Amino acid sequence: MPQRAGARLRAALEVTFYDGEEERRASTKDVSGEGLFLRCAAPPTAGRELRLVLRAPGGVGRPVTATARVVRSVSAERDSHLVPGAALRLVEISAHDRAALARLVAAGS
Repeated sequence: MPQRAGARLRAALEVTFYDGEEERRASTKDVSGEGLFLRCAAPPTAGRELRLVLRAPGGVGRPVTATARVVRSVSAERDSHLVPGAALRLVEISAHDRAALARLVAAGS
């Protein structure tokens, strides 16, 4: 079982992420003040740093930007109960954007 730094809340935020120069879109499964789980069929490799732009569903409010490191990559496997994607730990986010992310999660986005 993975160790988590804090409570995680289910939140389906729209995410654009950049793995190097490649732009991809996904959504979150859950979010905390320290990280998030990104749902994606072809997850980025553990150890990679990604630039993120997170938005509330429907694009409400100002986007939150951050840099995150992939700490776990979960591939799609037949008969697995695990959701394919990547666990990300936030490594760079402004205090303003961290507060905005907390508000998005608290609002049940």
